[in-house]
Amino acid sequence: MNNEPLPLLEPEVWQTCPEPQRERNERTIPKGYWANRHLYSGAQCHICLKSMTDKATEKGWWVHMTVDLQLAPVGAEIAEDRSQGWFPIGAACAKTIPLQYRKR
Repeated sequence: MNNEPLPLLEPEVWQTCPEPQRERNERTIPKGYWANRHLYSGAQCHICLKSMTDKATEKGWWVHMTVDLQLAPVGAEIAEDRSQGWFPIGAACAKTIPLQYRKR
């Protein structure tokens, strides 16, 4: 068993959504938004920028981001001045992130 700490994930590894798609997602209003706008508080998936409902944000996956845009493994100790905090990611994008780097 290897007890070495996991490395930080570089943006080239975790940023799987192309920039043009991210820009489209950021501008797109989700289908059914106007009838259900009370379900949205403005949260977006940190990877693809799609809007997320409050329920999806609350029960979904989160990643810990450093100031260098690296993903930290769950449980890693990151100095406060090196951490941006935890950000939500959608279910589809969570599948692209190793389990050791995301939590519910």
